[in-house]
Amino acid sequence: MAVLLLLLFILPPPIAITEFNFDPVEGRPGYVELQNTTGQAINLKNWRLQRRQTSSETNRFISTIDLILDPGAFLVLVADVQAMRDAHGDGLYHVMTRYPTFNRTTADELRLFDASGTRIDSLQYHPSVWIRGTSHERRSVMVDATYSENWEPGLSPGRTNHARPPTTPLRIEAIGIKEPDQVAIRFSRRMDDSSIGCEPCFQSAEAGLMVEFREPNLVVITASASEFNLEVIRLSDLFGNALPDTLIPIHAAYVRPERHHILLNELFLWGSQPFIEIFNPTHHTFDMSGLSLNGRALPKPEVLTGFHIPAPLRPQSYAEFTSWATLTKTSSGIGIRHPNGTLIDTLRYGSHWVFGSESVSLERRSPDGLTNDPTNWRPHPSSHSRLAQNHHHQAVSEFPHPDIVDLFENRIRIRFPTFRVPEPSVRVYVDDVLIPVLPVNWMQADTWYLDIPNGNALTIETSAQVIGPVPISRPSTFGALLINEILYQPHSHRYSGKPDQPQFVELFNSMPFAVSIEGIHITDEPDKNGSVSRMMPARSARRWIPSGGYLAMYADTAMAWSDTRMARAFPETIESGTMRFQRSTLSLTQSGKVIRVVDVDGLVIDSVRYSPTWHHPERVEPAGYSMEKIDPTLESHIKANWTTSASDFGATPAAPNSVLRIPDQTMNSAKIIADPNPFSGLQSIHVSADEPDYLVRLRIYDRYGRLIRILSENDPLGNGRYWWWNGLRDDGQKTPIGIYVLVADLVGSSRAKNQQWRHILVLAR
Repeated sequence: MAVLLLLLFILPPPIAITEFNFDPVEGRPGYVELQNTTGQAINLKNWRLQRRQTSSETNRFISTIDLILDPGAFLVLVADVQAMRDAHGDGLYHVMTRYPTFNRTTADELRLFDASGTRIDSLQYHPSVWIRGTSHERRSVMVDATYSENWEPGLSPGRTNHARPPTTPLRIEAIGIKEPDQVAIRFSRRMDDSSIGCEPCFQSAEAGLMVEFREPNLVVITASASEFNLEVIRLSDLFGNALPDTLIPIHAAYVRPERHHILLNELFLWGSQPFIEIFNPTHHTFDMSGLSLNGRALPKPEVLTGFHIPAPLRPQSYAEFTSWATLTKTSSGIGIRHPNGTLIDTLRYGSHWVFGSESVSLERRSPDGLTNDPTNWRPHPSSHSRLAQNHHHQAVSEFPHPDIVDLFENRIRIRFPTFRVPEPSVRVYVDDVLIPVLPVNWMQADTWYLDIPNGNALTIETSAQVIGPVPISRPSTFGALLINEILYQPHSHRYSGKPDQPQFVELFNSMPFAVSIEGIHITDEPDKNGSVSRMMPARSARRWIPSGGYLAMYADTAMAWSDTRMARAFPETIESGTMRFQRSTLSLTQSGKVIRVVDVDGLVIDSVRYSPTWHHPERVEPAGYSMEKIDPTLESHIKANWTTSASDFGATPAAPNSVLRIPDQTMNSAKIIADPNPFSGLQSIHVSADEPDYLVRLRIYDRYGRLIRILSENDPLGNGRYWWWNGLRDDGQKTPIGIYVLVADLVGSSRAKNQQWRHILVLAR
């Protein structure tokens, strides 16, 4: 590209201030150097050298008699010639009778006037810009002395200055994206007067431009497009050094990408050339400058043709990190952060993740899927797909199920696990009525709103599936969630052959609607100062309990569900019905304690002071057995409504209690059923009672009243259970055919009276 240099010839002042020392070091004098820049001698009679521009400034004449300065000659104005000679040797020095005393700590001005009072030259200085304790030389008499860029430290009083104007071209020093439509361009030096304000010097064929000169070396351009080519022409610095005409591709970038705008996409952690790849799934371009992975930043943007451009991550494109803090091979966390601290994307992998060999990468399957979901990652079949589409790429995943649908600020709020803009085919119904989705902010597209203040259930229909109905949750209130089960003394014995249990507290939703549990936590009883000890769950965001549902809040430091004591000890429990606290215990004591369930605002939802005496009185050793409510709808402080769990696992977390008995709904008749009877091989014996709070002893006697078999010794009855008899004695010997008597002793607590039942069993081999 041809470069057209337009040379502007500007006449210098006839007498120029060329050197100046306003703050001399101790023992050295200050001075002002003048130079005749013309081809003729000039008489300095009645010329003045003044300081600040005030009416009170005294006239300070350089000379009141003829003082001729030859063409190109220098004259150094001083207050003491001898001090100047002692410091710098002989020279053309001239004593001013009223030499100015210049400010050393604040800004000041130096002005030169001719005999007619016309200002010939001037400069302003400030100690914060000019270096104190040294002389300053003027770089060029062709450039105004008022610009600090025209001065640099130097010492040559009465001689030609060492300082020279720069001769290198003006260059673009930095380009910053302020907004999606606003670009800031900073130049390496101050532009000259013809460049400052030159809007035609900035052109684009693709976008309309509004040019604003913010500083002498800073231009801010607002464009009508986010991506365009910017042509910069005919610009020069104040020394006349031109900027070569330049064409700059601009990719307007959001300075602040939010969570999930940039995704972890491929992990090649321990190969010969490891990398972690990121992917931009959006329709926008992001500036990656300063993005960090586990505290280590991406390389700075490259320098291109003398200036650097923010490193853009364009839509549907990739970038990579090639260094990071140490990652272990069994478990570790990976997080991408913006310089302002925003966590863009993160995952925590563990031993349950399938990485494959060290020679293959782990690829993300779908941008719509959760980053932390192990099923959304799969090893590459042979190597990796660095900076290219993943081998296992899945363009669109199934429409995500909402994490939670709740009432928020008099609207219905739908929150998804991933960003999803509603497609035209998506229909949302509340209680079978079609409701339009309010406009979705793409930056927060994991949250949708419906302009409707109430509802019971929501259904989402897409072209491929129907999701719902999903209950619409309400905020928790006092009495909405009731404490329903407590395991304060879990089983824990290394050589028992049974898995260890966690401490847990179970809640029951007694409301006819779903209840949100966001922000819910546990506290103890306030002390005398009103202070409480709070225990916060590892995650409560976007969680809810359906009507009549259960939530088991348990303590465990294991992060993977399969590794928790809850999953191992209670295999029938589903993870979604639990809430983990990142701690080893819930600080529940064997002597009893106050448990308070509190919401995010500090409102007590339910509380109870439990006691070991609430166990069945015959349960001498309660370790490994929870205390369960018999009727979950009753208030939690009623002692008679609690008893020992009858479950074979010792507890029923996140499930109906084993002793559940709601009046007029789950009442069982008191009876013994033996089937078949008569029997010849194996006989089942089912015992049920009108109350669940019984321990059962089952004994079999022969027709002579002799005890031959003990089937049960203080087993909890609950809502009824089975035992089996194979016709053998306790010592394993066969019994003869005939009639036998089954005696069932039911040992009750304060709620149920002791009972004894008899039933005839017939053995017919």
